[in-house]
Amino acid sequence: MPPVQDTETEIEEGQLYSVPAPSQPEQPMPSMAVGQGCPPPPGSPIEKKHNRRPFIIAGIAVLALVILVAGVFGAPKKDAVDKTSAASSTQASKPAQAAEYAVTFKDGDTTIETKTVTDEGKGATVNAPAKVAKDGYLLEGWTADADGSKIQVKESKDGTFVISHITGDTTLNAQWAAAFTVVFTDGEGNELAKVSVKEGGEAKAPSAPKLDGYTFTGWDADFTNVTGDLTVNATWKALPTKSQSNAVKKAKDYLSFMAFSYDGLVDQLEYEKFSYDDAVYGVDNCGADWNEQAAKKAEEYLDFMSFSRDGLIEQLQYEGFTYDQAAYGVDSVGL
Repeated sequence: MPPVQDTETEIEEGQLYSVPAPSQPEQPMPSMAVGQGCPPPPGSPIEKKHNRRPFIIAGIAVLALVILVAGVFGAPKKDAVDKTSAASSTQASKPAQAAEYAVTFKDGDTTIETKTVTDEGKGATVNAPAKVAKDGYLLEGWTADADGSKIQVKESKDGTFVISHITGDTTLNAQWAAAFTVVFTDGEGNELAKVSVKEGGEAKAPSAPKLDGYTFTGWDADFTNVTGDLTVNATWKALPTKSQSNAVKKAKDYLSFMAFSYDGLVDQLEYEKFSYDDAVYGVDNCGADWNEQAAKKAEEYLDFMSFSRDGLIEQLQYEGFTYDQAAYGVDSVGL
């Protein structure tokens, strides 16, 4: 608002005087810029605000500068991040480069076979040749050359060998052990199987053979500790006829209630009209222990009659027992 100008006015005595109101400006007064016009009075709020303004402006400018610098130098460039991520992804997905090696199987100076294997970073694996044989010897396995110290050789269930951890060209040498031949026959000259066995080893027998009218009862030689070439024959037992089976049953029936010697039971079955051969078959297959039968017969005699030791032995011999069987029976009853 502009200052009020002083106006000199002559006033006559007795006249009334009125001061006219100052006229309002048509436009609002513009605000005064810093440094223009009259400065605000010292100590006034206007002066304090005026004095703080440069510091505020300077602070804002410094803060903006810090944010700008951090944005330019602190944050990674988008292209750089993308390239780093892409490179890492490429390295992770890139498979290990496979390598091919030659594996040579030898027997002394003779090359048996050469195989090519592929190693994809974990060591290659290969099966040894399956049909490798030498007369008088048995293949025990394979030994790697000096460069194959980490190679592993394992025998599979079917008797072949698997070699693993191959990481370079390798030579494998056959290892042999002295062996013997074991031949299994059906007992009539027909070969059932032929196997090679290391010295001191056990031969594996073939499945039990079959022969019409007979039952297989085993082998006639021990082959658990082979120390030389060996032939092993099957043993048989003829299947019983109907009459022979009946003779066995009748012999068991008699033994269930009365003691008999071997000869006494054969005589009894013949008395029952069995042929001598059938009677013998029945007694041979009734499962009796003849010493125990002598003991039972001795006890039966003593149940109704007194005997001396020698007298009872003679009586048991009369019943068909041998002297040793009779003596065993008498000893068992305390005479």
